[in-house]
Amino acid sequence: MKHKTVSNIIPMFIILLFAIGIASLVVGIRPDHSPPAIPVKDTIKIDHWDLWTLALIEVESNGNDYAVGRTNDWGCLQITPVLVSEVNRIQSARKFTMNDTKDRVKSIEMYNIIQDYYNPKHDLHFALKIWNPMAPVSYHKKVEQEYIKLLNTKYGTTNTQIR
Repeated sequence: MKHKTVSNIIPMFIILLFAIGIASLVVGIRPDHSPPAIPVKDTIKIDHWDLWTLALIEVESNGNDYAVGRTNDWGCLQITPVLVSEVNRIQSARKFTMNDTKDRVKSIEMYNIIQDYYNPKHDLHFALKIWNPMAPVSYHKKVEQEYIKLLNTKYGTTNTQIR
């Protein structure tokens, strides 16, 4: 009986890996256990988080980057000085000011810093509770309606409900 040595096992291992790879292709299993890729032309990747943020911007300021609210909140997302301080506390790589709230990109960046910190799973409804904790149900409904409108307009869906 021949003893198994490293030199005998390595070729067998390579053949086994090759066989698994071929079998995976036949049955549609990928080595990373993800489902087989669907051709891009047959699918639409919807970024719900970005759409939700755009809906929030529309409700908060009607899309106006220079909007000024009743309680010293500025910009498209109606950011307050307290929120700017909290963003600066969470991250120290860059310091934001209230003037940054007039810049849509910086406002969204601050929004995402807060959400990533307190809402890392990006739960859409929890995002509203964090952003405007005292808001009535009607506020949540407005953001939902705007989100559905954007979803239907941008992607041509007929969705009437939140995922």
